[in-house]
Amino acid sequence: MASESVDLLLDKAVDVDADLRYMALSDFSKLLESSATAFTERSIDKLIPVLFSGLEDSNTDVQNQAIRCFPLLIRLLQNGKVVAILARLAAQPNPNAITTSIHTVALKACLKSLTVLQNVAREIVEALLPLVGAAASLDTIEVLADVVTYLGGSFNAAELDATVQVLVLIAYAADGSLSRKAIAALGSVSKFATAAQFLALLAAVNAQNGEITRLSIYTALSGSEKSKLLVHFESVFTVVVESLRVDELEVVDDIDDQIKLDELRDHAFTALISLVPAPHAIFAAYARGVLEICLRFLAYDPYGEDEENEFSADEFLEDDEESFDIAWRLRKQAAATIRIVCTHHPLTLPLVYEVVDSLISHLDDSNENVSNEVIAALGVIVETTSHHGPYYAIKSFTAVKSEDASMRLESDPHTVLTTLVPEITAKLSPLITVMRLGVLLAFFKSLSAVTGLGNVESLLAAVGSCKSQSTIVDVLSFYSVVLRTNPAAACGNQLQKIADEITSGLQSSSHSVVLEALKTASDLFECGASVNLTALQLSLLEKAVSKSYPSTVRNKAILALASMVTVSSSALLPILDILTECFGYEAITESAVIATRKICQDSHLVASIPHAWFNTTAVTLCQLLAAATASLKTTVLETIAVIVQASAVEASAMDAVVVEIVVQNALVDDAKNLAASFAIITSLVTPATDLAVIVALINRALQAQLDDAAVVLLVQKLSTFSGADLYAAITDANDKTDVVSKVLAAIAVEAQLAAVVQQSEMEWAAGQDVLFNTQFLGYVSQSVALSVGIDAFLSKFDDEDAAIRNAAAKAVGCYVSRDTDAYLPILLDTLNNQDAHYRRLVLIAVKCQLQLTSVNDAHTTLIWAAIIRTEQTVTDVLDEAALAGECLALISDLERFTELTELVTSGASPSVVYTFVSAFKRLVSRGDDDMTRVINAAFITVVDSLQLENIAIKRAVLDTLVSTAHSSFDMVMATLDYALPLIYKELDPRPEYIRSIQMGPFKVKIDDGLEIRKLAYECFHIIVTRLEEASGAHDLDFYNELLENVLEKGLKDDHDIIMLSCAIIASIIPQQLELLGNVTTMDKFTAMNMAIVNKKMKENSPKQQVEKQEEAVKAVIASTKKIDDFITANDVIWATGLQKWMAYTSDLQSKFGTLF
Repeated sequence: MASESVDLLLDKAVDVDADLRYMALSDFSKLLESSATAFTERSIDKLIPVLFSGLEDSNTDVQNQAIRCFPLLIRLLQNGKVVAILARLAAQPNPNAITTSIHTVALKACLKSLTVLQNVAREIVEALLPLVGAAASLDTIEVLADVVTYLGGSFNAAELDATVQVLVLIAYAADGSLSRKAIAALGSVSKFATAAQFLALLAAVNAQNGEITRLSIYTALSGSEKSKLLVHFESVFTVVVESLRVDELEVVDDIDDQIKLDELRDHAFTALISLVPAPHAIFAAYARGVLEICLRFLAYDPYGEDEENEFSADEFLEDDEESFDIAWRLRKQAAATIRIVCTHHPLTLPLVYEVVDSLISHLDDSNENVSNEVIAALGVIVETTSHHGPYYAIKSFTAVKSEDASMRLESDPHTVLTTLVPEITAKLSPLITVMRLGVLLAFFKSLSAVTGLGNVESLLAAVGSCKSQSTIVDVLSFYSVVLRTNPAAACGNQLQKIADEITSGLQSSSHSVVLEALKTASDLFECGASVNLTALQLSLLEKAVSKSYPSTVRNKAILALASMVTVSSSALLPILDILTECFGYEAITESAVIATRKICQDSHLVASIPHAWFNTTAVTLCQLLAAATASLKTTVLETIAVIVQASAVEASAMDAVVVEIVVQNALVDDAKNLAASFAIITSLVTPATDLAVIVALINRALQAQLDDAAVVLLVQKLSTFSGADLYAAITDANDKTDVVSKVLAAIAVEAQLAAVVQQSEMEWAAGQDVLFNTQFLGYVSQSVALSVGIDAFLSKFDDEDAAIRNAAAKAVGCYVSRDTDAYLPILLDTLNNQDAHYRRLVLIAVKCQLQLTSVNDAHTTLIWAAIIRTEQTVTDVLDEAALAGECLALISDLERFTELTELVTSGASPSVVYTFVSAFKRLVSRGDDDMTRVINAAFITVVDSLQLENIAIKRAVLDTLVSTAHSSFDMVMATLDYALPLIYKELDPRPEYIRSIQMGPFKVKIDDGLEIRKLAYECFHIIVTRLEEASGAHDLDFYNELLENVLEKGLKDDHDIIMLSCAIIASIIPQQLELLGNVTTMDKFTAMNMAIVNKKMKENSPKQQVEKQEEAVKAVIASTKKIDDFITANDVIWATGLQKWMAYTSDLQSKFGTLF
């Protein structure tokens, strides 16, 4: 828009017509936001008085548009004019107003959007503080609060001290909103206070009279600057608890005094709740006392019917019932405190269970607000009690690191909760109403998932009675959870009602109701319910075949039908016909194929399916392959594999299937599809099959390094009628790799090619093709007795060729697996060999043997004892310890791994510790549910091992932490507060890890500790990334400490660590943007990043170093850009930090514009 148009708008903005004034200011706001270049200095000077006039306009819409324009305008102004406008806005408060003035609203909008340099921020503070520093009115306190919030970093010490004194006085002296505003401002100002100033602030607060105000200030400080308040936790906590007047719970004589006392207690509880999230190391000592207080207040009801009371509530409730009886708020606060304790301190769960009975007794509290809070508290307790919840994840941490017996429970929490389920359901069932259904169903779903609900018939009836159009989705969802987590018999006669409700839901016009009904139908079938399904079956069939329904509905209906036939086999054949028909409709093809596979996986159903159906369906599915997507192709192949394995397919159909599959796999290299294809062909292949076609596919699979198990199964089947030819064909077409030797050995064994085996033995004895023959004979020895004994293979452990030594080790493992009783003792005796390389080969053999065969308890005991005994005698941590750990992981059970953990805890040799860490890593990655508890118990011992002064152990521990963070993130987070300080100690380069080596004429320094530091930063990166993805931000102290370490150490370290550090920072800042509001942090951030990007490389620097520097610059820019994009997309509340940020990003843009 041209400047003439701006002049035209200026005229309209002062028109007598209010509508024109409104439209003109509205256009100005749009213009200021999108086309700032349209304004000249002259037009801006004209606009400023127009906007001030707009603030005083009689029309509120005009006023609102003027307010909107001010923060947009000041972005265009020179610094001096910004200060002048803000000062002018601040100079017009209304001292007698009971609401905020228009000028103050405009000023607050300007302060919130400020993006000014530090010197300008200082000028604004100097201009505004004299006007609002006394905070004598609502307007001035509003402005002062925002000046503190957005410009507090620009206050000098004297201004900060004076502001604190003013705010404290107003907080105590003023009433209502003025006091509340002052308290909130104290929370903001505390962010900028030094430790000494914060102490002075507390002293000023404590010096005043007014308990409720003091408690409110504590709450504000805890919310704004918890880390500073924690230094004074004990004194603050004591004041808060004393304010609860726990020893004065009896009713006082005067009702007014009673009300005042309960108001004080209400504020004390609010302050107490703000303190509960303190670090567990601080709060643990207070946990029992807090819960005992909650226990007493849960029963607090001084106005209830009691003959001993000198007054009755009925005498007072006539005038103002709500203001009189606030005892319910204290019961609610007590329940809320228990909930928050359990949320932030899961280790206190045993203590929490001491108050659970009281919570349960108040599920039907006379006040619904209390009842709902009790339900919420029990919900958190239930989630914490889950075997997958935080308590069991860190239970071992308490056992190992705490001697506090007060947190032990005689019975297992999960067991205790299970016994309480009937009482909980009995209490809550009568409370189920339409209005409270959502809250109660959410609780019951959580409880059912953790313990089951026992006999749920009456509960289901109560829930069903509340079904309505608005609640049907919640009800059906509840039915799903109950059916998945409870036996069908527990539902009694309600199962038929559930089936009828599902049928009704399928007829709904609501898409969401239909989808939930389909989900619930599948759960009903999966639980094996024996009910009349006729109506439900017809409804599902109609949903599946009708083209009038969306594909999402049809797909879910098809899958539900597949589940239904498991409990209603009479519908099997009609449903199979429908599924086959659905193959032809693209939108539902894949679901139909999956449903078909599911039916064919049920051996009881397969017996009722005609052979002709298998033949026809296999061919039909193959015809889908040509035009199938990658996902559908895999689904089709896997389904064909199930079909051909479920029932013999006739030869005529088999030929078509095999040819189609081979052709399709010739077009695409996909390991998953090849594996499915091999399973199909293995089932279908006959002597009449064209061997050349199959061999071509086998050779492709070998070259694609497909899982050799699928290839071995196929060649074993082929070998029964074409062994010699197959052996020759594969030998001629492939290099003699380990996988090829395994496949050839399978052929030789299955086809009984004795001559081939004898020839290999002769060549091996003559020293010909030693590597291949070692591999081949090793695999053969797993099934066939050779003419050579185990000693011949053991002798190869001394071969000069490392490949032959490793092949011999695997061959020994195969040899032992054929007759473990005879050969295992021989193998384990060789572990006594003093040569570490020899012991490593023995462990390879043991590992191979364990992977090939299941060993009995006697053999397990022998292996376990031999490995532990050997590792206890080893002085150095070598590769063998990692192998030893892998072997132990294969045979670990609860008792043995617990013993190993205790051995390490009591002070084992470094080799045993390394073995333990290696075993732990394998067990975690394996994800064995039976071992979950012992793994959780062992994790803290793994972390503790980081303190050992052994570089190999440190590396192994951090490597394990990285893999555990990937696979068991909750376990890492549960012990993070303990682990982090240990990890931080490893971030500094250590002189003892640095060595020099001679490379030609040069000495080169090698930092053996570099890998340790890389692993530490990789662990940090996983943690902050997972938190960012889950939007599960940790507490501020965690991010602050981590950021400080990354800034001070990570950005100064090796190239790879710099790259990781940039990624870590880019994840931290969007989660805790206020960290950059700290001037010191901002200075470190910008200084370290600029040091990286400004680093000058020498002219003769190696190309690799130059490329690494370029990568580091790109990482800094990528990190900065991610943060900048986040700042742009979100409201920013730290103007003094933002100006530094803008200067920093502008500098980067000027130097690296194309990258930025």
